[in-house]
Amino acid sequence: MIIFSMVLALLGVAVMVVDHVVRDRAEQAIDDKLTAKVGTLSEVHTRITDPIFLASAVQNKVSGAELTLGSFTLTGGTRTVHVSSATVNLHNVSPLTKPAEATVESLDAAVTVDWATLSSLTGVQLSYAGDGRAAGSTNITAGSQTIPIQVTASLNVNDPHGQLGLVSPSATLAGVDVPSDVIAGATKAFQDKLTLPTVGDGLSYSSVTLTEQGATLGVHGDHVDLGKLKQ
Repeated sequence: MIIFSMVLALLGVAVMVVDHVVRDRAEQAIDDKLTAKVGTLSEVHTRITDPIFLASAVQNKVSGAELTLGSFTLTGGTRTVHVSSATVNLHNVSPLTKPAEATVESLDAAVTVDWATLSSLTGVQLSYAGDGRAAGSTNITAGSQTIPIQVTASLNVNDPHGQLGLVSPSATLAGVDVPSDVIAGATKAFQDKLTLPTVGDGLSYSSVTLTEQGATLGVHGDHVDLGKLKQ
């Protein structure tokens, strides 16, 4: 009985060691692929959270993984996107043996961009107004005059496909507060311009948080087909 217990203990240690090696190799392989995509200047780290990765390999599924990326720049068409940082949490990814055909049961990502990039993504020149609010300019028409006004507001996700909404907007004209009923039309027109690009099949925007450094965009996905995501 003692010998049997010792054998089980040694077997358990062996599995843990092999699991650690396999896990490290899998994480490194993912890191290498991400680095090839975003460039060697970005810090990339993958953490597979499955308790026993060998069991995951046998089941051909990873129950959980976290991807963390530092600053990197991507170019698509005529648009260049600078990402300050990003984290992606994945749940139930399978099959492992065919990555191009793999699906993710659910994922949540947080992508932080600076103000210049947020302005580029929305097509509206935005800046930080303090207290979690953004500022931008729009125009109102009074008779034959076109008058620029400054709008400040918190932002939220008005539509999961990328339309942002204004929360508690206020406006000033030449430094003087303008009543909200006067500029309601201009505020609506300003809001309609605040549209982020789509993020891919099965994905949607879930939140936006503003700081002095930029905006953190939350993205959620259910039953995401990795092979169909836009590059």
